[in-house]
Amino acid sequence: MSSITKEIFKAGDYIFFEGDVEAHFFIIETGHVKIFTKNKQGQIMDLARLGPGDTFGEFALINSGRRTASALAETDTKLMKISEETIVTGK
Repeated sequence: MSSITKEIFKAGDYIFFEGDVEAHFFIIETGHVKIFTKNKQGQIMDLARLGPGDTFGEFALINSGRRTASALAETDTKLMKISEETIVTGK
């Protein structure tokens, strides 16, 4: 089922974790999101800090649905969540 929904995250909330299997991506309406991974020693490696208008999570659409990094709301954040089917069908 295709969909575009709005989701709200509080500062410190995880949006998704590396390795999660999902088929959607996000557009930031308000707030800031940190994208990160962990190295073999378990240390956090920051990949990006994103703000309003930025997109993230799209790699899961082309990488068999597996998240390649984790996403954390750094501030209270409002997102548009867009499913893979919405992209494919345009509905």
